[in-house]
This record gives sequence, structure tokens and C-alpha cells, in this order.
Amino acid sequence: MAHLQQASVRNRLLATLTPDDFDLLQPDLEPVPLDFRHWLIEAGEPIQHVTFPEQGIVSILADTTEGRIEVGMIGPEGMAGLPVVLGIERSPHSYLVQAEGQAVRIPAQDLRTALRHSPSLQAGFLRYAHARMVCTKRGLADAFRGARSWSRASRNGTRVRVPVLSSRWRWRCTAAMA
Repeated sequence: MAHLQQASVRNRLLATLTPDDFDLLQPDLEPVPLDFRHWLIEAGEPIQHVTFPEQGIVSILADTTEGRIEVGMIGPEGMAGLPVVLGIERSPHSYLVQAEGQAVRIPAQDLRTALRHSPSLQAGFLRYAHARMVCTKRGLADAFRGARSWSRASRNGTRVRVPVLSSRWRWRCTAAMA
């Protein structure tokens, strides 16, 4: 398989890395499709891969007493598997593809190794983590008031309701992370 070139990567986190940091990740990056309603990460399970969407949308879902709700969205500005950057092996949230597209992924263990070798890579991904937290805190209440419809997904035969958030909320979060 040909190695990805940084100039051809459409994920903004990867595209804005220093060449040295990208070179640390590059041998382990793999292009993958984002298939509609595919579970990238299941809550409580070990995170196997960190996925960087290039096109498409991934929902971050939290279990509540009232069912599963969407607490965040990831597109070409971010990554699915942020707990790995924070040194956590399992996520309390599930990650579900809501709009199909393309992505680049890396095995979680390879990302952990790269983070140990590069303080600048770790610092950059921690800045993204901070932006994600700020975005979630600012937009979550408004987002659910502005949910325009509900999508249904199935996991292990269990149906869950997932709010489809307004484009205004998505724009605000994307702009905050830029």
C-alpha cells in the first residue's frame, strides 16, 4: 500500500501537523471508508483505532436514563478516539457514523507510541481536546433545544434514538476548533 502524503490528507488535524509529527504517524495511517451507521467505538470497549474523518460525520453518543443521546459530532476537523490522547483505553461514549464518507485511521497503540515520542504532537492533540470540551459545554444545551429530527440506529438489536442536530450547532463547534 502506498503511504499517504500529508498534502493529500483532508483531515484538518492531520493536515496542520508539523512534517516531523506527520512522519511519526504516516507509516501507520490507513485510509478507510466511513459506512453509514457503522460503530467506530463502542462504549466501555477498548479503543482499537483512532479515526480522522476526511469526509462524513461521526456522532459521539452517551447513554442516559432516557436513552442514548448525541453529545458531539466529529467531521474533518477532528478525531474519533480522543480518549487515547488523554491516556484512556476505553471511552464512556460510543462513536457512530451518521454521514458516510472517508477517513484515515491509526491503531490506538501506534498513536500512543507517537505521542510519547513527540511533545509537540501531544500538545497539538491536547489543544484539540480542549477545544472539543469548550465546544461541548457551550453548544450542548442549545443543540438539543434545536434538534430538528431524530434518527434511529441499532446496536446489537437494540434500537436507539439519536437527535439530528442543527447545522447552526455544527458550524459553531467547527468554528471553535479551527
